[in-house]
Amino acid sequence: MDSILKDMLSVMETHIDFERLLEELGSEATNLPDISQGWSDGLRQAIDHQAMSLSQSPETFGTWLLINKLKETNDDKVIDGVISVGVILRDLMYINHQNLIELLIKHISFISLYSIFKLHTAGLVLIHEILSNSSNMKETVCEYFITSLVSSSSHELPAGIIRVLLSLSFSQYNEYNNDNGLNSTAQCSNNILMEAVQRDVHCSSDPVIINIIVSVCNELGLSLQLFLDHLLSSIISRPPFCNAREMLTRQNEVTLSCIEEGKSKLLSKVAMLMGHSLCWKNIIKISQSSNVNWFGLLQFVSCCVHTHIDHVTGFKKCITDLLLISLSQENEEYLIISLLLSRQGGMEGGHVFPSYGNWFKSVFGSSQHSLMDSKRTLTFLIKCLTNLINEDPPYCLQAHITFPPRKLAKCSQLVTGYIVKAKSRLDYLQVLTLLSCSKE
Repeated sequence: MDSILKDMLSVMETHIDFERLLEELGSEATNLPDISQGWSDGLRQAIDHQAMSLSQSPETFGTWLLINKLKETNDDKVIDGVISVGVILRDLMYINHQNLIELLIKHISFISLYSIFKLHTAGLVLIHEILSNSSNMKETVCEYFITSLVSSSSHELPAGIIRVLLSLSFSQYNEYNNDNGLNSTAQCSNNILMEAVQRDVHCSSDPVIINIIVSVCNELGLSLQLFLDHLLSSIISRPPFCNAREMLTRQNEVTLSCIEEGKSKLLSKVAMLMGHSLCWKNIIKISQSSNVNWFGLLQFVSCCVHTHIDHVTGFKKCITDLLLISLSQENEEYLIISLLLSRQGGMEGGHVFPSYGNWFKSVFGSSQHSLMDSKRTLTFLIKCLTNLINEDPPYCLQAHITFPPRKLAKCSQLVTGYIVKAKSRLDYLQVLTLLSCSKE
């Protein structure tokens, strides 16, 4: 195959002024969009002709051409040109993506770290694709990254690679596989980072070698955020799962006082390190997931409102934003989630978060900030509250009765009808309570 490759390159270079092409498409070229069509036509014709003469498919020819041009040079400007050509080849569908990954892994020892990073940023081959497809050459690939990072004379390049590796190490997409821990790509990323740091400590006296630790420190904000996201997901995104509606009847089981001391401390530390903005953002994001451990999520809410007691206004705004989506899309699930989150905050005490009654009044009541601005939104709200009458606990029903939704013109019967049903349900629950007490 190597002899065929040499023939390909030899014939190719006699028909295309490749050096001129690279110069035109180099890192200093600012008119790439203007010239790409002309060059792509020339590339198409030349590759079609040479691939046919060598009985090769154009995508095989284009893939080999790209890899071997990267193997031939360490000049950053030339590499930029080769990558630009690679993008055109990809757009022409003259690149076999999987074959490109395999060839890159096979010849990675002969390709510069700069080329790898440029392939990644151009979307031709992502670093995670290299790591996840290198099972047969994992040691070689890991050693390549470690050695290249430690020996790089550039400050920017290692930082860019490290940013990618940190993202892979603690990405929310790194799922646990039973008892195997993080997936193999994340493990590989971790190993590269750890070994690079350890080697760099020993070599840090050499002024030519970039200090990897400095690069890691520069990315600590990102790494900490990704790690905390990962840790939070691993804590509260595991079974048992239930839907939001099922949680309405069991929410009284989840308050800060009910959480195990060890778990409470862990969640509070995560909340503190994460900061209030990320806490609220993650709570909303996780609550909208397909599989939610609502016990774990609401426990985290309780810890967050205590940890960030001075910033609960941000949490209320996030809930309101979710409510607005719910009302505009008539999404009952989002409405239930909003009710759950507001009730959870209220269960921690008025000094931490408004009581559910006060919150309901401020959002749906007669104030100028009420979200009840049309018959459609009021009809949707009353319909949902009516559907939830059998799940809502007594204190919530009482709040709806005491602080009813804003009565719009010609819609008062909707609210009155719900209040009658809510009172009837409350009376029934009180009878059940009395019967239960009498039996005891």
